[in-house]
Amino acid sequence: MVINGEPLVEDSSQGVSRTVAFLPLGCTDGLANPESFTKHLQEAVRSTSDALAVIFYWPSRKVNPISDLSPVTRQADWDALQRFLGVMYGCAGREAAVLDRPLLDVLVLIDGLMDETCLRGKVSKIILLNEVGLNDVARFLETSPEPQMVTRFSKNLRQAGDDSVSPSHPTTAAQEKQDHRHDVAALGGTFDHLHGGHKILLTMAVAITKRRLVIGLTTDVMLKTKSHAELLEPFETRTQHLQTFLRHLSTDIEYDIIALRDTYGPTATDEMISALIVSRESAAGGLAIDQVRETNGLTRLRTYVIDVISGNHAEGAQAREYIHPTVVGKSERRLRFGWVWCGLLSTD
Repeated sequence: MVINGEPLVEDSSQGVSRTVAFLPLGCTDGLANPESFTKHLQEAVRSTSDALAVIFYWPSRKVNPISDLSPVTRQADWDALQRFLGVMYGCAGREAAVLDRPLLDVLVLIDGLMDETCLRGKVSKIILLNEVGLNDVARFLETSPEPQMVTRFSKNLRQAGDDSVSPSHPTTAAQEKQDHRHDVAALGGTFDHLHGGHKILLTMAVAITKRRLVIGLTTDVMLKTKSHAELLEPFETRTQHLQTFLRHLSTDIEYDIIALRDTYGPTATDEMISALIVSRESAAGGLAIDQVRETNGLTRLRTYVIDVISGNHAEGAQAREYIHPTVVGKSERRLRFGWVWCGLLSTD
């Protein structure tokens, strides 16, 4: 990982211990039906006393729709993945708020878009389905856990046929040969009090990136006139939280965090960048970047819009049905940061 051109070696996630819930994608409709997992996700949140990571894995590593076929090969797969993430983060956020724990740290990790080793040595508790053995998830664990660390979900997942894994939509040979990922992609934002909306944005960016992901992080100087600027985290803190989350994602990609001192950052001048990931609200910024790039003699960027975190989109509304925006406590801390989960609608 690189920050402003300098390699980063410190792992700020050391010492963080998590409850890890494993849910297989292959015995349901997979990414196409996130609702089939909501009851189990709620149970995992209720069972968590520290921090929670939910790993959605493919039982068979021989066929993995995400690693073998980019989710953006077809628009339907792109939409399914972002909606899946939206429903999962929204569901976890609502349940945490109901339990008066709106700041619960939740990770939703998808097999094929994550670092399989990222939680090794950092697991305090494991939750499995009754029909799942430890061997099925051994690749995510450093050593075999002690028996007292392992608990079971109260219900099994709905079975949808055999245990084979197949993509959500049939593909043709021509489609399978296409690869719509980009060598270098970019996104930007404030990433203040890193929340579910940010995590969706970053995970979706990984889904379309092959080699390097450029992440523009707004500097403190640019935020002086922002509403409630006094409540924003300083640049160093936002950088640390961002890099901690990125350590859980694919290791095939170089993550380059750049300090943004203007609206455009490296997207205006870096000819290697070919894709831009934005929310619906910030899509206009993508048009402005393209105008500057054309002035500089560069090609326009392929823009990918994350609708599920947008406030005025039907797909986002479906995911947000799992968020109850009025569940906010009375303490000053929760009044200040109760928007963290309700902020799923924003990527600032």
